[in-house]
Amino acid sequence: MKWICCAKHIDRVAETGTGHAVLILGESGVGKSRLAAEAAAEARKRGMAVISVRCLGRGAEPLLPLKEALASYLGRTPDQIRRTLARAAPADPDTLYFLNYLFRKLRQVPVLAMATIQEEQLGDYPELADLMAEWSATGHAAMTVVPLERAHVGEYVRVMSATGEPANESIVDRLFRLTGGNPFFLREAVSLIAQSPESRLADDVALPRADAILRRRLARADDMTRHFLRAASVVLDTSDELAPITYVMEGDTKDAIAALNKACEIRLMREGPRGEVSFVHALMQREVHAEMGANQRRYLHARAGEWFERHGAMASAAFHFEQAGQSGQMVTAGYQAASQAERAGMYHTALMLYQKLRPHESIEDLGPRLAEVLIVLGDWDEAGKLIGLLPVENSRVRLLRSELAFVRGEFDGAQAEAEMALVSSSADRIHVLIRLADIALYLGDFSEAQRYGRAALDKRRPSDPNPRVQRRTLSTAGWMILE
Repeated sequence: MKWICCAKHIDRVAETGTGHAVLILGESGVGKSRLAAEAAAEARKRGMAVISVRCLGRGAEPLLPLKEALASYLGRTPDQIRRTLARAAPADPDTLYFLNYLFRKLRQVPVLAMATIQEEQLGDYPELADLMAEWSATGHAAMTVVPLERAHVGEYVRVMSATGEPANESIVDRLFRLTGGNPFFLREAVSLIAQSPESRLADDVALPRADAILRRRLARADDMTRHFLRAASVVLDTSDELAPITYVMEGDTKDAIAALNKACEIRLMREGPRGEVSFVHALMQREVHAEMGANQRRYLHARAGEWFERHGAMASAAFHFEQAGQSGQMVTAGYQAASQAERAGMYHTALMLYQKLRPHESIEDLGPRLAEVLIVLGDWDEAGKLIGLLPVENSRVRLLRSELAFVRGEFDGAQAEAEMALVSSSADRIHVLIRLADIALYLGDFSEAQRYGRAALDKRRPSDPNPRVQRRTLSTAGWMILE
């Protein structure tokens, strides 16, 4: 659609003989220069002369890019410039004022002037922002090139694929989160996949040619905004809320909101309709996180762990304590998070959390919990291997062996293991009695099932914090009443 608009402006100059200016805005890497180059190529096809100017920025000799470009085209002899397509980047003040003069005179000559402008630079060049408003008010066109939407990212990947097959949706999602739809970043990421298909855009993937653009954009943030960005780069791994970012940056809500507004203004972050916070893309978050030293990262992760622990988000707390290198706090939070997941029936989550604790905990302490989750998830072979590493004299291990035998249909073995667990002085007798009642009930021995069930009810503690025990003993009472 943007290309069609450019073509219409070219037609307008050619048909009416009056000049016009087109201002192309957008963030770095979004495709402004590519659009201008395509328009220049189209203008050449139509017999129009094209003069390309790349400005040098502040500190350069006044009007130098324009003088050199015109001298190259005209042989250094002043003459009328006909049908010109100009391409401008950040310019020195004299060049900007020359452009302002040129744009005012365009109505009198058949010239199309086209300028590409990085949106993020409008705040750094107030004179450019003022001129932009004046140019738009006098009828010159302005168009904004925006990043690609997710569907277009998928189409881009399909077109760039050697097979031409539809792109893997998980890869498209990852590319979109990573690049935010920025075409330059997207091209770099797709090129990386093409060169190393096995990489699949790992979490620490680097796009070397993107670093300069990211650093240039970050340089526009003031100290308070940079502090906010660093806290956000840590917190946003687990939450998109403003409150934990405020805590991590050790500021107040007013300061955090002001910093967020500034970060959004210079297009480093976004704020959603419900107040959710995010970076414009994952590359920006990684750049902010990577620019910090190791000690600062650990400190901020430790504060994030404290906040999530206080608010009961134990899985997030465990993650941040791990990143902070605080293994003791990570283990404590990890156990609580896994228990929360089990109580909610989220056994795959519990398994993942227990697995993360394995390097930090002994097999004797962690093994029984992990084995129980494996049994529930049906991974009986892995549960059997794990139980084989545990001390058999432990009553809890006996009970696990009984549970594993039961689900495998080995009922005699399940009953024998449970009975051996019952005679142990360290046994959790309610659990063992429930197991024996279940086995007897399944085998049709209702009198034995009632005996074990009554014994479990007699030992039940009304204040028992384990809801699983409460449910099992109450269900035992239910079928006893029916009997």
